[in-house]
Amino acid sequence: MKILPSLGSLTGAGKWITVTVTTLAAIIGLLVNARNLGLTPWLGLGSVSFADLAARRVMLAPGLDTLTAIGDTVQLAATVTDEHGATLAGATIGWTTDDSAVATVDSSGAVLARGPGTATITASVRERMGRARVTVWQRVRSVAIAHDTLVRLPEGTTVQLVARALDARGRGVTGRAIHWESADTTIVAISPTGSARAGAPGRTLLTAATDGYSASIPAEVSLTAGSVRLLSGTDQRAPAGRRLSQAVTLQVLSPGGRPVPDAVVSFATDYSQGKAEPDAATTDRNGRARVSWLLGPQAGRQHLLITIAGIDSTLVVTAEADPVPANTRVQLLGEAPRGPIGMALSAPVGIRVTDSSGAAAADVPVTWTTADGGTIEGLASRTDSLGETWARWTLGRRAGPQRARVQVGNPRTIAPFAVTATALAGTAAAVAIESGAGQEAAVGSTLKRPIVARLTDRDGNVAAGARLRILAVTGSVQETLLVADQQGRVPLRWTLGRQAGAQWLELRASNDSPVRVSARARPLEPANIEPTGTPASAPPGRALPKPVVFTVTDGYGNAISDVQVVFSSSAGGVTPTRVMTDERGRATARWTLGAAPGDQTLTAAVRGTTVRTAVTVRVVRGPAKK
Repeated sequence: MKILPSLGSLTGAGKWITVTVTTLAAIIGLLVNARNLGLTPWLGLGSVSFADLAARRVMLAPGLDTLTAIGDTVQLAATVTDEHGATLAGATIGWTTDDSAVATVDSSGAVLARGPGTATITASVRERMGRARVTVWQRVRSVAIAHDTLVRLPEGTTVQLVARALDARGRGVTGRAIHWESADTTIVAISPTGSARAGAPGRTLLTAATDGYSASIPAEVSLTAGSVRLLSGTDQRAPAGRRLSQAVTLQVLSPGGRPVPDAVVSFATDYSQGKAEPDAATTDRNGRARVSWLLGPQAGRQHLLITIAGIDSTLVVTAEADPVPANTRVQLLGEAPRGPIGMALSAPVGIRVTDSSGAAAADVPVTWTTADGGTIEGLASRTDSLGETWARWTLGRRAGPQRARVQVGNPRTIAPFAVTATALAGTAAAVAIESGAGQEAAVGSTLKRPIVARLTDRDGNVAAGARLRILAVTGSVQETLLVADQQGRVPLRWTLGRQAGAQWLELRASNDSPVRVSARARPLEPANIEPTGTPASAPPGRALPKPVVFTVTDGYGNAISDVQVVFSSSAGGVTPTRVMTDERGRATARWTLGAAPGDQTLTAAVRGTTVRTAVTVRVVRGPAKK
């Protein structure tokens, strides 16, 4: 039996369904109109729209594009669809780029090229994203040369030209090689990289090209002053205040050695009294210019300064202004000099040159010569700022007055000035060995014959009473200071030193260099014989690994050569048994030991003497002991 619900129950359920549907409709309406109603912040939904919530896919068009110039733009369109593919309007789209150095994008989807490369542009609606790739690849549309409208190059110079490849918007295109060419390489030669070298004067066209585009610029090579060459008029001389007989001529050359016409040349003198006529000139077609030079009234070197426009350095031409005889005075400084014959004067001799008013004549050339032997040497070739000059004078060997001549200025116009010195007879002595040199004696003994020295003055005269200083370099003398007799002789006794070989004695008179006397000292009789290098032990029946060496010396330790040493051994054998000592007093032999173990002795004796010694070696089986 079916029981039907009561009318009251149906009525309550309907009311519940009606309330639920009404509430859901209100919520949906609220979400749809939340932005218009201003309720989204209160609801915690931010700027999210219904389209944002319903978005399932974001697509960009175009998905791939290429921009060929910096500054080019492309507009990207974003399409937002729901899960059914229906397009949604009003979605909030965020735009980003992964490389802003390549491309940037604004909030409308407009992409701007910033640099070469590839960037990914992303459009996002909440977590839904769409992507497009934009490549910036510049295309060359022109070439620009970074220079004025004309390249001017002085002959022989080099300049680096710079050109750039540009895109359609005039931005530089990187990574493009620029190739340069010259229409006439004899005027301008240019490397492919733009290094331009100026050649012959003239005009030509330089072209820079890349990717089928090019630009050209005219180039002009001009002659400019690079150097100057003096052709004539140098090293002249004339009386002070007079004009040089020859004009000074010069030529201005380009760096390539070509004459430069129309170059501006300026002339100036370093003395206000002198004058260059003209003071400025321009070179002719052969690059030449001439100037006449009137010297100033002051004697000495005068200078003409030449400057050329375009050349940093100044050319200096020197001329000699000779003193004028009527206006020149020469005087000796100090008293008349005097000194020993053959000796240098104790102080330099000097003169002073002035004009007739007493003003110093500076920078005047001066030469010194002697007339009576001896030598004289100027300390300077010209007078100083006081008009003075000095010389060192070594007198000749003749006693009495001696003369020197001083030439001031030009010898053709001014007579030499004479200076007289008094030469005094000298007392200084020289040393000569008359006898006794080259003797030989035993070490430590006195030479049999005396050493006889003869003293003379510098002119060869006997120097009676002169003193002789003696220095025994080796050995000894009884007195170190002796006086010459009336014949200028000095005898002395020399006791040799203890070292064999050459020995020396020095004799000195006055301050002259010493005279050396030699003698040879021979060793005394043998007094010692010493072995060297003998091992303490050695194997039996074998020769020692090294020869045995015995050195013969006298009582002072001098090696004695050419004496005979006789060897004998207690066992075994020695070869040779008789040996003459060498120049170092050494006698050398080979010793072969006997076969029996124990001590074995080698005896060495100097023949004809009682000098002997022995050395013992222990004969052992096994390794020898040193």
